[in-house]
Amino acid sequence: MWLITVSSDASLSIIEQHKDVELIQHLTNKGYAGGVNPGFKRAIEMGADYVAPFNNDAVADKRLAETLGSLLRKRSHVGIATCKLLNADGSRIDSTGDYYTTWGLPYPRGRGEDEYR
Repeated sequence: MWLITVSSDASLSIIEQHKDVELIQHLTNKGYAGGVNPGFKRAIEMGADYVAPFNNDAVADKRLAETLGSLLRKRSHVGIATCKLLNADGSRIDSTGDYYTTWGLPYPRGRGEDEYR
């Protein structure tokens, strides 16, 4: 079963067509964390081994879930896994996660680097 949280755009009519989707709907915009956390909570209640948010404007490699799940199963000491986020044309890294500069400002790690470096 898929658990999906959506914003107030036209996604709702598309999602309602899929009977295997449990929709978590909010009456107001709760921001990113407020939108995805109820989905995480529901997945945990259902006994999911892994949970991952996925934005409606993202495109993933078909092996994403399998690859990240395999990595986590092999390394039980690891609590989180993520992927490289590429720019729109896929030529460069947009982010491999965030870190903080010496001034305390967040910055996307790896931005602008070649994907295969």
